[in-house]
Amino acid sequence: MRWKHTVVIDSAASEPERYAGEQLCHYLSRMLGRDVRLREAKRGGPGTIAVEAKRRRPLVRVPVREEDETYAIDVRRDRVVLTGGSPRAALYAVYELLEQLGCRWFGPKVDGYKGVGHEHVPRLKTLELEPGKRTFTPSMLYRELLTEENRTHTPRTFGPILDWMAKQRANILQHPIDYQHSGRNRWDDIRDKVVPEVCKRGLILTVGGHGYENFLPPEEFFDDHPEWFGMVGGKRSRSTHTAFETANPAALRTFTRRVAEYLRGRPEIDIISLWPPDRVTWSSSPEALKQGTPSRRQAVVTQAVSRELKRQGIQTRVVIITYDQCERYPERFKLDDDVIINVDFYFQNHEAAIFDKTAVFDLSSLVALDEWTANHHGPLCYFFYHRRYYWQSRPVVHPTLLWADINYVRQRGIRGISGFAEPGDWLTYELQHYVFYKLAADATLDLRLLVADWCGHRFGAAGETMQRYFWTLEKLSYAMQHLHSADRPTAARIAHATELYGECGKLLRAAARVRRLNGRQREHIARLRIGLKTVGMTIEIHETQRARSRKRLDAAIVRYQRYVKRHRGKGLFIEPFWMTRTMFDFMFGRPTMTAAQKRQLTRELEAMI
Repeated sequence: MRWKHTVVIDSAASEPERYAGEQLCHYLSRMLGRDVRLREAKRGGPGTIAVEAKRRRPLVRVPVREEDETYAIDVRRDRVVLTGGSPRAALYAVYELLEQLGCRWFGPKVDGYKGVGHEHVPRLKTLELEPGKRTFTPSMLYRELLTEENRTHTPRTFGPILDWMAKQRANILQHPIDYQHSGRNRWDDIRDKVVPEVCKRGLILTVGGHGYENFLPPEEFFDDHPEWFGMVGGKRSRSTHTAFETANPAALRTFTRRVAEYLRGRPEIDIISLWPPDRVTWSSSPEALKQGTPSRRQAVVTQAVSRELKRQGIQTRVVIITYDQCERYPERFKLDDDVIINVDFYFQNHEAAIFDKTAVFDLSSLVALDEWTANHHGPLCYFFYHRRYYWQSRPVVHPTLLWADINYVRQRGIRGISGFAEPGDWLTYELQHYVFYKLAADATLDLRLLVADWCGHRFGAAGETMQRYFWTLEKLSYAMQHLHSADRPTAARIAHATELYGECGKLLRAAARVRRLNGRQREHIARLRIGLKTVGMTIEIHETQRARSRKRLDAAIVRYQRYVKRHRGKGLFIEPFWMTRTMFDFMFGRPTMTAAQKRQLTRELEAMI
């Protein structure tokens, strides 16, 4: 094909189609070192690359349909046509083509990526494309990134994160309404900046999370209607961690009405994430107990909201999470099929795949999964803890576990995945995030080749050594699971982790000595060495536990905290809160505490959360 350096979109193209054309021109211009133009035409002529969506309106549909996510690259004799079943799928087609030409997007362009680079864009003399038509349909229809706790997100980070999401073919951003009714991480504070970025890419917007209390706040209603709030120990509770009295008809009517009012004023929200409070206590009143288990009470609330939204003509869908006490399918109840369910194995220990009997503390989780797949005929998604806050930004990486879990839930009929991400420690979990969303788009990928490709583009001449490092780090990550909490590991476990930690250190030092590395690659390896050292410091903390030396434990914790502060802003760690002394004592200090000290620790922790 004699290419005219022209990208074509229809004059009636939607905003995401136009953005797709602009992105293609931007990257091709950088790759070829010459100007690539965007013009409007009904269809691409000879020598052009055309970008188009089969369906332009509505911009977003929920529940998600397979045809909305499907995209194709058609390399003909005299032109190239990139098509998507929806506007965002047309954008996916552009990114697929650019990846085939050698582009890679490692992470969002946030501050922590300064010095290491967030993408790889090759230089090309000409375009070489394999003739023929290839069609792509993501393995998961719902591919969500959550910002629930939102410890390091700011209005400035959402643009880069949405940019990275689209490039990885993720399609849903979730943001809190008002995280735990705390007055922080409020959707209304950032919506003016985030909505344009979401619409530009045709992505789906979910708002909500933990927060029944946002719609029935005790400070507004408790004095006049104490009977609307849950009973704990025989008394009505003002605590925002207590679910409202779901068996009270007036309380439920007020709750559903306020949800509808909130959504009517925010038409940009495609899905409302309606979860009970985190660390929730459910009412123990006679009426509530008669209503049923927490699972059934959550279902009653969900159904009431879903049907009120339909009654008012509000198109927003409802998603709930099978979390904590609501893990099981509700008894004597049938949820509407258009309610989206996010199955959550909160107690997965990350030492084995979820289908392994050693993988969860409570084996009823697999029974719960059976119940949901058998009884709910609407969208089923799975919530992955592929990065956890209690890891305190330590380098925990397990691509094999992700591959096994994603393929397992997909075989069980799950068509969506969700997971947390924080810009503050994105570099620590870069491979984890990258693999997670690549497998969501195509669960059939060869994992070894995927990691090899990532290491080769990320670390150049040190790629093979870094492959060995990450596979060894995965072994260390499994060994480390008992090092992340007050569960005192055995001497054998500590010795095994110490040996693997030493091997990882040797591999990083070997990678740093490789010639022909550029400055960004050397800086990246240096930062990984900084992150890895926290494993050695954690091993030291557990050794002080075994010695039951409070003085040595205090000194080890202080050294850890100072080390993290010395390296803040490098994309490796999030702080404060998860790096505070209270959290360290909660996770590691309890074996050396008196009963009174433990009670005081609990009070401090509750005040912080």
